[in-house]
Amino acid sequence: MNKTSSFSRIATSNIQDEQTSTPASSGANLPLISFIVVNYNYGRFLKQCVDSIFAQTYPRIECIVVDNKSTDDSSQVIANLELSYPGLNVIREPENLGQSAACIDGFHKSRGQYVVLVDADDYYFETFAETHFLVHLTLPNAVGFTSSEMMQVVGDSVVLGNVMTASGTPFRSQCHVVEIDEVSALAKAQEVGLCRPGTLENLPLRGVRREAIEWVWSPTSGNFYRRDALALFIDCAQLRTLRCATDAFFNFAINAFTGSVLIDKPLGAYRIHGDNLFARHAALNNMCHFPIEMDEGSLAAKMALAHVIANAQRFADKCLYIRTFPQSLSILGRKAAQERSKRGLARTLRKFSLSLIKLYWEIKLRSV
Repeated sequence: MNKTSSFSRIATSNIQDEQTSTPASSGANLPLISFIVVNYNYGRFLKQCVDSIFAQTYPRIECIVVDNKSTDDSSQVIANLELSYPGLNVIREPENLGQSAACIDGFHKSRGQYVVLVDADDYYFETFAETHFLVHLTLPNAVGFTSSEMMQVVGDSVVLGNVMTASGTPFRSQCHVVEIDEVSALAKAQEVGLCRPGTLENLPLRGVRREAIEWVWSPTSGNFYRRDALALFIDCAQLRTLRCATDAFFNFAINAFTGSVLIDKPLGAYRIHGDNLFARHAALNNMCHFPIEMDEGSLAAKMALAHVIANAQRFADKCLYIRTFPQSLSILGRKAAQERSKRGLARTLRKFSLSLIKLYWEIKLRSV
């Protein structure tokens, strides 16, 4: 899918600061939304990614590109983008620090009340920011982040309309249906100056239960975080050492304390091009589409658990109900414990099962 034509109307006026933002009818300004694009040797995709951010229908956007010492043509692409978008912020790292460290540096430079961490090879549809914000605005219970569907794109072609594992039967028990009053939602949208018919109409939403320990969200670029939720974990001492799986670190940790909400509508594109760190190919039902060794969810949860324990008093003081703190610790502990089973016992059981299957079919074929 090529979104270039829809980006031709982009104007740098999409960047607005506190002094120039348009007040809503309530007298309050719309919140700033920060997109933090992490780039390493994705110069061939970077322009479309940044163009799609500045093409958002939501009027208060800032974009920060963090370049991890790319060795391709990224520097020239970034220089051209700076000419096209004078408000673009760029961080040029002295070396390739990995995804998490780049996200941390981008977060500290950002100002938005909502933050989106972006892989430079992905891109967005124009209502991404607006839809996520309106969902946060109208949810009956506040959550730490929302996650929207993404189409899977190979080359220039859309091959699948979803990426969220929660679409499959095994993980539906981790979710529950979320209802919003569309009349009330429309009134709230009008109150803050966002009134686009259909944005929230029949929008399918599912809440993720706090106790979920299996991945049900979109990859990095599909997640839309509350800044104060990220702030709970951004200062984790070990986080900079996690070179990938930054989304797993934040999603499992934040969800354990606040829950999250899935938006079952594609609002962006997840590009599969052969050089992805995680996906090897577009998903197939029941087939693993990524290298097992790249699944760092348990390690990420272990880091988050250590961070919470090291800052136990701070987290306990922030929890409204006393039971939330031990429950969240337990959830992260169960996720962290999967590391041993996946890399030890599970591998042994898999090998044993394969041996049994092979033996069965050898006997079966001999009897034919």
